[in-house]
Amino acid sequence: MEDYKLHLFPYLDSARLKTLSCGHVIPKENLIVWPLSRSSNGIDFDFTYEKRSLPVVINALGVALLELARAIPDGLVAFFPSYAYLELVISVWKRHQSSKPSIWEQLQKLKPIFEEQKGTTSVDDVLEQYSAAINGKSGGKGALLLSVVGGKMSEGINFSDRLGRGVVIVGLPFPNIQSPEWKAKLEYTEQQTVSRGGSVAEGKTAARALYENACMRAVNQSIGRAIRHQADYAAIVMLDRRYHAQRIQEKLPTWIRKGLVKDAAAKEFAQAVDSIRCFFGAKR
Repeated sequence: MEDYKLHLFPYLDSARLKTLSCGHVIPKENLIVWPLSRSSNGIDFDFTYEKRSLPVVINALGVALLELARAIPDGLVAFFPSYAYLELVISVWKRHQSSKPSIWEQLQKLKPIFEEQKGTTSVDDVLEQYSAAINGKSGGKGALLLSVVGGKMSEGINFSDRLGRGVVIVGLPFPNIQSPEWKAKLEYTEQQTVSRGGSVAEGKTAARALYENACMRAVNQSIGRAIRHQADYAAIVMLDRRYHAQRIQEKLPTWIRKGLVKDAAAKEFAQAVDSIRCFFGAKR
């Protein structure tokens, strides 16, 4: 909201602007939200640009999805920060390690996998196949949909009821800070803050807030795809150590923050899986 105040009403004192926020229709007990920073084998979920391409991180992500797929019934939607990163992850998961099945093969055995592809396959075709795998006669295992934050699946498409019992957000989908557009936005924000009497440090803080807000709006939009009516329920899992930061959690909507598991940073991945399994057990 601060972004809109800054860009739409830079000439007004912020104290003169009143905002109204409405809650969600679902009861608190219909949502469980786990921010997780470490895998079951102790690998940090560090999906910063410098670390996210490491095979050890990508394999830890695959093992985490395997464990979550066993605990979450029906449809599970995983959102990745970009199409390029999703392609890289899939290529690593398909590699065989010694005589073991690949992570991709293990995931396929648990739930049939569907993938959002940039500009090639019709979204309607993928959604139809994904829905049929969940709601059809052989839908006992559910399905796994690999999608992209800011992609076609994250905007305007509903994963209500069985289509989205679980949503996994992989990393934080920050925009490209080196792009001309974002360089201009951040520079403008810093200049506007200083022109209104703020310090240079306050200008940089405002620019960082703008950048983080853009990222979290995309995250919130993706999460919201799974909760579409009052009786709906879902588990939300956010995989990245940065989701434990207070300033990041404060950018989640109130209805999502109410579902956050207390002291999640101090808990192990196995505890999260057990908690999610119990959450769905209570819904049967």
